[in-house]
Amino acid sequence: MNRLMTRQQTCVSTALILLLLIGCGKPSPDELLQEGGELMAQQNFVSARHKFQEIVENYPDYDLISNAKFYIGDCYALDGQIGKARTTYEELAEAYTGTPIGHRAQVRLGDMAREDGRIQDAVKHYSNIIESSTDTGLVMQTRTNLADAYVRSGSSAEAVGSMREMVDASGDPRSKLQAIQYLANYLISQGSKEVAWEAMLSIKDATEIVPAMDYYFLSVRQTGIATNHFDEASQYFDSVVEAATDDESKSRALYNKALIASSTTVSRATGIELLKAVAADYPKTRWGRWSEVDAAKTIMTASEEFENPIATVGDLLLGAMDNYDDIIEDSTIEWFEPARSADARFQLAVIQVMRGQWLESVEDLKSASATYAEILNRFETMPQIAQQASQYLNEMTAMVEIAEASGEEFWEQLRMIRRGIDPFAQSATAEATLNGTTEELAAPVDLATAELKN
Repeated sequence: MNRLMTRQQTCVSTALILLLLIGCGKPSPDELLQEGGELMAQQNFVSARHKFQEIVENYPDYDLISNAKFYIGDCYALDGQIGKARTTYEELAEAYTGTPIGHRAQVRLGDMAREDGRIQDAVKHYSNIIESSTDTGLVMQTRTNLADAYVRSGSSAEAVGSMREMVDASGDPRSKLQAIQYLANYLISQGSKEVAWEAMLSIKDATEIVPAMDYYFLSVRQTGIATNHFDEASQYFDSVVEAATDDESKSRALYNKALIASSTTVSRATGIELLKAVAADYPKTRWGRWSEVDAAKTIMTASEEFENPIATVGDLLLGAMDNYDDIIEDSTIEWFEPARSADARFQLAVIQVMRGQWLESVEDLKSASATYAEILNRFETMPQIAQQASQYLNEMTAMVEIAEASGEEFWEQLRMIRRGIDPFAQSATAEATLNGTTEELAAPVDLATAELKN
C-alpha cells in the first residue's frame, strides 16, 4: 500500500510539474515592454535594455518592435554609452524614414549633435523633421531646438530667421506667444531692442492670440520695460482701453499700464495710484480684486521711496482681503463653481501671509493657516485643491511655530530677505569654516513670494 501511494504521489507530482512548465511560457512582448519601462523609471537602464532586446530577438513581428528598438537607444544614451546610442538612432532613422519613430530618432540625433557642437549635423536632422513630419507638437519643439542650435553657434541671422518661422508656423495662441517672446528675448540679448519691440507688436492684431490675451499683455509689458519703451507700451494699453467694451478688458489693460509705471522710480507713485484706481473703479473684476496687492508689493520693494510704508501696505492689504468676500460667501458659487470658490480663498490666504510677514503679525499668519485649513475641509473631495491646501497649511503651521519660538530673530530674517540679503550666509560661512566644509544652507521658504494665479 505504501509503495502504491508513493508511486501515485510521484505521478501526481510529475503531472503538476508538467502543468506548471506548460503554463510558464515566455513573457509576452507587451509584458516585456512594460517591464522595461518600469526598469527605466527606476534608472536600471541595463536591465531595461535587456528586456527590450528580448523583444527584438524573440518577437520580430511585434507591432511595437520599433518602439522597443528606440528604447534600446535611450537606454544606451542614459547609461552613458553615447556611441551605441547614436548607432541605434541612425539605424532607426534609416529603417523607419518618414514614420514617427524615424522622426523621433532624428530628434535624438539632432540633439546629440547640438550638444556636441556639430551644428551642421543638428541643422540637417532638424530640417528633415520640419519638412516631413505632420506632428505639429514635434515640429514646434524641433523648431525651438533648431533656433537654439543657431544661437549656440553664434549664427545670429539664422537664429532670428528660425525664430520668425516659429512665430509664423505656430498653430495655437500660446505657442505663438511663446515663440514671439523667445524671439524678443533673443533680440534684446543681442542689443536689438528696437527690433525686439517691433517684433512683439507685430502680432498685436492677430485674432488667433485672443484666447491667450493675458499672456500677450504680460509679454508686451515685460518687453516694453526691457526695451525702455515705457511710453509706447502705456499708449498701447490706452488704445486697448478705448476699444474695450467690458470692464474685465478695461481693467486688465489699465492694470498692465499701472505695472509699467510702477517699474521705474520716476513714475512709481503714479503706478500705485493707477493700481488703486483699478481697484476702486473695477472692484469685481479679476484685476480690480488684486490691484491693491500689487500696489502693496510695489511699496514693499521700494519702501525707501514712501512715507509710512508699513502702515500704507497694511491698509492696502487689509482692503484687499475684503475683495473676495462676495465669492467666498456665495454658496451657489461654492456648489456650482468650487474651483473658483477655492481660488478666492487661496488668494485671501496669500494676502494674509503677506500682511503677517510685512506687519510682523503672528495673528495674520495664524489667519492664513485657518484659511488653508478651511479650504482643506471644504474641498477635501477635490484632490488637487486639497493637496495644495494641505501643503500650504503644513508650511504655515511651521512658520507660525518658528515665529512664536524665535520672536525678533524670525522677523529680522524676513527683513533681511526683503532687502535681498541671505540671513544665513554669514552663519553658514562661519559654521562651514569650523566644520571644514563649504556646504551651503538653504534659506527658508517665503510664502509671500509664492503668489497664486489671480
